[in-house]
Amino acid sequence: MPSPGRRPAALLFAAGLAAALLHASPPAGAAPAGPTPEQRAAHAALLAAEQALDPTAASDGSTSARRAAPAPGRRDATLALARLFAVHDDLAPGDRARAERLTLRPNVPACRANQWVVIHCVPEQLEGFTADDALAIATEVAETYAAAGYRRPKADGGTGANNNPDGLLDIYLQDDLTPGLYGYCSPIAEEQVAEDRFDVPAFCALRTDYSAFPMSPLDNLRATTAHEYFHAVQFAYDAAEDPWFMEATAAWAEDEVYDDIDDNVQYLREGPITRPSRPLESSRGIEVYGSWIFVRWLSERFSEQLGGLPRIVLRMWNRADSSHGAARDKYSLQALKAVLGPRGGFPRLFAEFSDANRRSRTVYEEGQENAYPVKRLAGTVTLGKARSHGLTTSKRRHLTSATYRYTPKSNVGDRWRLNVRVDLAGAATSPFAVVSVYRRTGTVTTSYVKLSGAGDGAKKVAFSRNEVSHVEVTVVNASTRFTDCFDSVSDFSCGGGRPLDDRVRGRVTATVTR
Repeated sequence: MPSPGRRPAALLFAAGLAAALLHASPPAGAAPAGPTPEQRAAHAALLAAEQALDPTAASDGSTSARRAAPAPGRRDATLALARLFAVHDDLAPGDRARAERLTLRPNVPACRANQWVVIHCVPEQLEGFTADDALAIATEVAETYAAAGYRRPKADGGTGANNNPDGLLDIYLQDDLTPGLYGYCSPIAEEQVAEDRFDVPAFCALRTDYSAFPMSPLDNLRATTAHEYFHAVQFAYDAAEDPWFMEATAAWAEDEVYDDIDDNVQYLREGPITRPSRPLESSRGIEVYGSWIFVRWLSERFSEQLGGLPRIVLRMWNRADSSHGAARDKYSLQALKAVLGPRGGFPRLFAEFSDANRRSRTVYEEGQENAYPVKRLAGTVTLGKARSHGLTTSKRRHLTSATYRYTPKSNVGDRWRLNVRVDLAGAATSPFAVVSVYRRTGTVTTSYVKLSGAGDGAKKVAFSRNEVSHVEVTVVNASTRFTDCFDSVSDFSCGGGRPLDDRVRGRVTATVTR
């Protein structure tokens, strides 16, 4: 990240909880001093972490008699703890003590260990798997990531109150995790090396009983271990990275390690396939997990492997690495742009991805097998000879897309074509337009609309009723421009920065012509 004083992910939670105030007594005779904006954001991050780990926690830090039980699939505790780590220095003294209690290791004894991990458990509490199963799965995961070139989770120093001296990743099997929570990993704040470095050690906690979750207990343990262990790996690069990138790559990784489990398919209903009008890197709610499909698309498109895993994601995390200090550290979208630049560029690839999601069941390797959802159309038109129709793309947000379909009427003969014209925002906003011709033979031909600096362009394609089933035009706002990075409150990249190119206007017009 470019700023040594950044306060990235934790600020994202402040949007919904900014009204939470600190209650400190002012000195006698002095005017009451309110909390600073940084303290408000840090306090909000503390409350979010408390609520993620304990659903009885109320907004004031107390507990409620009514116990909420979130649906299976909840995994927000890791992000909440990462956010809390990012603003640890901004916590008021009372809040800091609460945060330190919250991030203490579980009180569970060690039961298995090897050169990779220490498993902590009470064997009699385990349901559907054994301590040996947990050790074998964690070892398989650790060896897979290491063979693929990823950094091992950092060894803790062994000197602090929240550290163990063995230097191995500790995984605690707990019988009292929040309902619906698969597991979590917590960065160890006291091990931060320097103000502008965020590569820190971690510990993880998983359930002792997955019987209430979909899939078998062993498959749940496999997927959760792969997911959470990857968070511990991420923390060895940058524990304060943008939340969407952490979760998208962790959800991607679990499916790469255990290809037949496919637990992450459940998140596609909230991802960019089914919700293309929401920004790709939104960190609001469950959609933070759904963006894994973009990572999957990239890893299938650029399939070079190292140690059995696609190498493209490792390259991204190497760019997002904070261990060399602020001068070389990049936030998520900067890391993606740096890696994808020589491979066609981020805007073009995001446009290809957005178009390909209309064919999700044939484009993705597991799309048909797992019945991936198909991207929704933003509009449909049936056109005859010498007729035109325009569809607006007004108020398109950054990193979103819209696809429009044009179908030829029966009177459109062999010599007629579809002239597509687009009027999008200027080049600085990274607009893109893709035209796909769906032929009656079942083939699809895709091409790009060449745009001027003002965002205007045109493309003629086949439109004969005898040959063409329909034509689809996908337009994207691929802008990655932000302001107020690490000093703002939003659900997006750049440490909660504000997008510069949201709600830009545009228009697509199509005319049947010879």
